Amino acid sequence: MAPGQPLVSVVIPNWNGKHFLKDCLQAVREQSYPNFEVILVDNGSTDGSADFVRKEFPEVRLVSHRENLGFAEGTNTGIRAASGGWIATLNNDTIADRDWLNESVKATAWGKRIGMVACRLVLMSDPQILNSVGIRFNFSGRAWDIGFGAPVEGDFTKRLDVFGPSSGAALYSSEMLKEIGLLDSSFFAYFEDFDLAWRARLRGWRCVYCPTSAVKHHFSGTSKPRSAFVISHCQKNRITVMIRYYPFRYLLLGAPVVAGEFALGLARKVLTGGNPSFDGLMGGLRNWKDSVEKRKRAAASAVVSPGSLFHLYGRGAHYSSIAEGELP
Repeated sequence: MAPGQPLVSVVIPNWNGKHFLKDCLQAVREQSYPNFEVILVDNGSTDGSADFVRKEFPEVRLVSHRENLGFAEGTNTGIRAASGGWIATLNNDTIADRDWLNESVKATAWGKRIGMVACRLVLMSDPQILNSVGIRFNFSGRAWDIGFGAPVEGDFTKRLDVFGPSSGAALYSSEMLKEIGLLDSSFFAYFEDFDLAWRARLRGWRCVYCPTSAVKHHFSGTSKPRSAFVISHCQKNRITVMIRYYPFRYLLLGAPVVAGEFALGLARKVLTGGNPSFDGLMGGLRNWKDSVEKRKRAAASAVVSPGSLFHLYGRGAHYSSIAEGELP
């Protein structure tokens, strides 16, 4: 194998996504990058996904579970089975361009301590519209996709320094993951990549967006975007991240927003008998002791202050351009 072509382990979690797997795995099979392995983690599917993979894609290593462990822990089991120096995480409802891996690996050489690469995720329904080029966030704990809904040929055709990648199509350093740990299984799904990015950033790891590493994505192909499941998990995990990592001044700024949402959710729960937003917020608050303990651990090992990260990425800028050779 030529120098600069390390083994990449592509980890794809799957739950009842058989209808996506043919296109997803065929696109990975046809990658121009010469040195990779594919690990599909089946989270207790009942639609014949595992048998389909065994028959149609025998080169894929299959890790099967009897139950749905969620995106976070499902992905973790694939990472633990991986041999690569780099881990590429990929949603099952994606189709990667032929040069996806090749361009992602090239981006790891843009500077020192690059531990994460954000790919150019576009909407399957309209590949000229972006889904994500990385993670953005604000003082009230909300995190969402940079560039969502923007044209591909707009402001995101150049290299960028971003806070972290969407784990739906990302490249992570195995060395970094050994240092900071894997995805937090308590998140189950949603915000797990945001949490991981915080841990990585506090330890001095960097993330770059590679505009030539392209992947098409069926947005919300597995979960409905405004379902009770999505809302409750996003709210719970949002509060968890805030308590774990946000500087106190930003916790104070975000507190009135969270309190207002809490009051509104409680009122709706009383009137209607249920409210997933309120349930999620309560779930995040119930875990405050664990979150405070992890906050202490993160602070003890940090080499970068959370305040400086917030100043760079959480106050409206969200990203900065990188000229060739500029990232130290």
